[in-house]
Amino acid sequence: MQKGFTLAETLITMAVIGVIMALSIPAVIQSTNDTTPLFKKAYNTVEEIVTELINDTAMYPSGDLTTGTNTFCNNFFSKINTIGTVGCAEAAVAVPPADPDVTTTNAMRWYNIHAATGTTATNGFTTANCDGAAGGGGTTGIDTDLNTCIKLQVDVNGTNKGANITTDQANKDIFTVYITNTGKVAVETSIANTYDEAYLLQH
Repeated sequence: MQKGFTLAETLITMAVIGVIMALSIPAVIQSTNDTTPLFKKAYNTVEEIVTELINDTAMYPSGDLTTGTNTFCNNFFSKINTIGTVGCAEAAVAVPPADPDVTTTNAMRWYNIHAATGTTATNGFTTANCDGAAGGGGTTGIDTDLNTCIKLQVDVNGTNKGANITTDQANKDIFTVYITNTGKVAVETSIANTYDEAYLLQH
């Protein structure tokens, strides 16, 4: 004679399954919203392009990205696949998520590689963009006695996904990267929380 499950056994089993689901669903949601791999990919892309440009002695014979036969913005985006128009004309500093310079074919939106108003002569590189200090320091550690910078931002998952925010919190998806005129790529040095760019690159 076969014996089935009692009502109590069935209810206990269902309760255990409910607890497991309640514990696992937030982790699954968080993992699908994790922009860390996308940020690392964007950062590596910047490093690769800047390294290629700074070592191109025909394009930058002095090893200084403020010089060159074309704007840094145009040279940068010539190395990456883009969609639509590349906005490298001198313009005001954009505030993401509006008005990116360009969208790349992986749906990332790139901001402020163009020269800001009044900075065309230096290809958009300024000491203020470094967020550093004389002799080093500031939030990036960049020595503004020796360097000028482009301060770019990238929305790693596109305009129609994520929170489109730059603040350090769990759903952050717009990140800041600094490029110096000598070809160094940097982020803010803070690792105070798990959403700082420097922390994400180290983990």
